[in-house]
Amino acid sequence: HRDLHSFPTRRSSDLFTLEREAIRRDMGLQDRKLLLSSAGSFGSDVFNDLILDAGKLLEKFPELRWIHVSGTEYPIDPESQKKFENIPGLEVYSFRKDMPQLVTAADLVLSRAGAITLSENAFTGKAAVLLPSPTVAGDHQRGNARSFSRVGAAHVIEEADLHDPVTRAKIFESLERLLLNDQAREEMGRRARTLAREDAAKRIAQICLKEVGA
Repeated sequence: HRDLHSFPTRRSSDLFTLEREAIRRDMGLQDRKLLLSSAGSFGSDVFNDLILDAGKLLEKFPELRWIHVSGTEYPIDPESQKKFENIPGLEVYSFRKDMPQLVTAADLVLSRAGAITLSENAFTGKAAVLLPSPTVAGDHQRGNARSFSRVGAAHVIEEADLHDPVTRAKIFESLERLLLNDQAREEMGRRARTLAREDAAKRIAQICLKEVGA
């Protein structure tokens, strides 16, 4: 069933109704850009280590606010936590209950390519740089990411080794290009929104019932 390009996240109704400008105003963003990064709900040591280089980008964009959600299964060690705290403009949290609001407010997303993450990007029309995990079952994140890349809804960097300096340079160059180009981000967001399916749960249920002959 290759026509399905979304995921029935329980937060989808929120994502369709949240008012972006009101959220940004409440967050005090005003004219500041917000970069949201997430290592996934469980987290990833290597992804979190990548964020230690955030200062390189924040030095070029001093008004940028960067929020990183590190995940709950891989606690950040005290030494890395101290380094994070010394990077102006960066905020690191293991978990945020207000992810729908953060995704809605963001100008750009850096993340893995799990189904729920990409559905939230699609629902909110969000430009993204995707780093699909090479270790998940069936390599499904690579396929997810490519479905967004094919329609111009995301930049995808598929290299497996996030410790590699060349890979890291590609990631930060991609973030920088998108932060500098409002028009490119807006167009990428429009393309992402075409992949949103508000009725994803209903459509999947119909297919399941058809398969079992109900």
